[in-house]
Amino acid sequence: HPTAMGRGGAILTVGRPLDWNEAKPKLAYVREHGVSQFIAHYARHKEIKRDALFYGDEIEYGLFRLDAASKKPYLSLRGAEVRELLANREVEERRAIPESGKVTWHPEYGRPRRHLYFGDV
Repeated sequence: HPTAMGRGGAILTVGRPLDWNEAKPKLAYVREHGVSQFIAHYARHKEIKRDALFYGDEIEYGLFRLDAASKKPYLSLRGAEVRELLANREVEERRAIPESGKVTWHPEYGRPRRHLYFGDV
């Protein structure tokens, strides 16, 4: 089996990541199947509310703005701003409810990206 599935994630255990030139011809396949997999995953989990997060769990997100007239989505570049807002809210919640736990919001691998990582849940 090429991946080891954990709680909602996968780790490559066989083979190696492709470099860009090797990956380019496969992009259409990945996009098509990625969308299908996302829709199936969403359908299985859309009713879950307030699910517990565990140490190392991640939430990945994209920020988009929908143009009301054209109905076209545009990628927002406000990730750093939103991440800072979320981090500040976590600090406030810990002050008010110390037993609420500890969540950290930061870019994956320390680089500015659109991903947030739940480090210490």
